[in-house]
Amino acid sequence: MALLNYTTTVDAIKTAAEIEVILIRGGAKAIQKEIDNGKVISIKFIVDSPIGTIPIELPVQIAAVAEILRKQKKNNPRIKTSLDQAERTAWRCLKDWVEAQMALIEIGMVSIDQVFLPYIVNREGKTLYAYAKEHRLFLEGGYNG
Repeated sequence: MALLNYTTTVDAIKTAAEIEVILIRGGAKAIQKEIDNGKVISIKFIVDSPIGTIPIELPVQIAAVAEILRKQKKNNPRIKTSLDQAERTAWRCLKDWVEAQMALIEIGMVSIDQVFLPYIVNREGKTLYAYAKEHRLFLEGGYNG
């Protein structure tokens, strides 16, 4: 199955703006885009949650998407593998994910801090996931059904 949004023609900056609208409607108090070489590489926002006001960073992994597109092209020659296509695809996937998470929050299935927990930024500017990975803070064992 091909990667979701692999055919999108929507510019990454337009998609980032669409994500901002979703976040604003979801209660974001502040939003910032991080730019590198003229490309948006993450969206950061602040939101009130049941655990307090939290900063969140949603990065986009364009190189990872490019690699997936390159691998999938072997089975589907219609897939475009340019970095521009990878960037557009990555941003559309993130938008779809944020939109779905906000819908779950809206219906009360989850809380905003629960959904965005790995992306909460600590005082050192690292996401909780990056911190846990760096310090090997993962739970041992696992689900035993």
